[in-house]
Amino acid sequence: MKNNLNRGILLVAVVAVIAWMIMKFMEGRRLREKYEMSKEDLIKYVKEEELNPIEVMSRFMELSDDEDFTQKAYDLAKAGAREELVSLLESL
Repeated sequence: MKNNLNRGILLVAVVAVIAWMIMKFMEGRRLREKYEMSKEDLIKYVKEEELNPIEVMSRFMELSDDEDFTQKAYDLAKAGAREELVSLLESL
């Protein structure tokens, strides 16, 4: 009887770990998809719209935690350097 109880507990634990791993995988997948969509939207914005340095900087902050990178993007947007800004974005 004790052996069956141990097997039952082990089975529940294995199922719980598998469910947790699947949830983490799906969460990571959603984050990657959101990142790619944000990056593509920002590239489209830089190529087609009138550049607002604050808008570019805030969108860059969503993609990267590097403050130097964000500052460089702001400076390029302020200067109107679209090609350099696109190449900076593509390097992310």
